[in-house]
Amino acid sequence: MFAERREFNYDGYHKRSGRPQRTDLSSRLETGPVSEYDSPFMLPVTPRSTRISTIALDFVDTLYEVDRSHLPETEFNGYTFRSTIPLTHRWLVSHGAQVELEDYCATVISAYRDAETSRQATRREVLSETIFERILEPFAPADDLSRLAREASRIHMEHLAGALVLPDGYGMLLESLHPRYRLGVVSNFDHSATLEAVFARDGIRGFFSAVIVSADVGWRKPDGRIFEEFTRCVGVSPEEVLFVGDRYEVDVLGAKHAGMRGAWLNPSPDPGAAEASLADLTLRSLCDLPDALARLERAPQT
Repeated sequence: MFAERREFNYDGYHKRSGRPQRTDLSSRLETGPVSEYDSPFMLPVTPRSTRISTIALDFVDTLYEVDRSHLPETEFNGYTFRSTIPLTHRWLVSHGAQVELEDYCATVISAYRDAETSRQATRREVLSETIFERILEPFAPADDLSRLAREASRIHMEHLAGALVLPDGYGMLLESLHPRYRLGVVSNFDHSATLEAVFARDGIRGFFSAVIVSADVGWRKPDGRIFEEFTRCVGVSPEEVLFVGDRYEVDVLGAKHAGMRGAWLNPSPDPGAAEASLADLTLRSLCDLPDALARLERAPQT
């Protein structure tokens, strides 16, 4: 008997399909902020006369999409979902571990949830290898745990990279923007080599002046230090940067708090949410960015 197919997201890599749309944003701003990043009174004012010279992009669900059809199905606790779990489980069993897939799946999900709780509480990254140390601890010899965790992380990331897809037209979009703007990426991601690998695979790495990843910096958006690292590496002031991301609080308000301008990639906007948004631009698709930039640059300067 097959498990009921219900949406399930344990690893945080596919944000858009499982995340709630911000249909309550208008009422939330009317009743007051729930965090410092919701408050317009705590955001620096970016002079509109400052020309945008640099565009920074979020990675997952902004520049790339996760196509989980490239990953095998897993059944667990009434859910059917696609992940790398069967692949790393098969590898672990081949190394002599005696663990059923269901027990291994429960351990993986628990480790990722603990990592996400820590990330939200501290804004510090938890590396992929660290997560796999936690996953493998019950099954692997202590004196070989670090090596095995690195290998399991490598297998996981290699297959995840295969599911990371650059949508049609995005390469041409980067090519068209590159002559006029410095381009870069700022990403909450727990394994920086994976970004470099997929950018090289898809022939777009040369467009980017800097690729800043939380796995290297240690800090995660919306913490200002990861945005500051981007401006330091590119050599621009924050007010010259437009940051584009799909998560309003993390990407848009995080960038604006750091002194940048923020563009909210929101494919299914709620009219009330869009009206109450503090984003400088709201995009239905990343391909709308050139026209939106042209409108922003034609707007009266203040």
